[in-house]
Amino acid sequence: GAVLRMELAAERSSVRGDAEWELASMVTLKAVGNDARDRRPGLDLVAVVDSSGSMHGEKMALLCQTLKFLGSHMRSSDRLSIVAFNHRPSVVTPLRRMDAAGRAATELAVDSSPKLFAGGGTDLAGGV
Repeated sequence: GAVLRMELAAERSSVRGDAEWELASMVTLKAVGNDARDRRPGLDLVAVVDSSGSMHGEKMALLCQTLKFLGSHMRSSDRLSIVAFNHRPSVVTPLRRMDAAGRAATELAVDSSPKLFAGGGTDLAGGV
């Protein structure tokens, strides 16, 4: 079997020890092995994301950065769709393969879709 390698990236490299801190972090798990990645079947992933008014500013910028990161790290046999919800749900991108054209279309949609501008209330049930 493959061995898992875990990486942690935090928004800050150090903090003062005399206070509590909340830090945004990303954990990456990777299977380390000769052919573990080649044996995996294609993945269909639907990212359901909050685009309500509470996501304004830095939160929405980080969300968009994360969506582009996700698309860029998927295999060409994987498919990604993005659904945003505020007071109503909307499909930002349909389920599409993450080949070069799919990655480019997803990045363009994330950068320019009015559906990913923060606003409105939060209808979580509608998003799901």
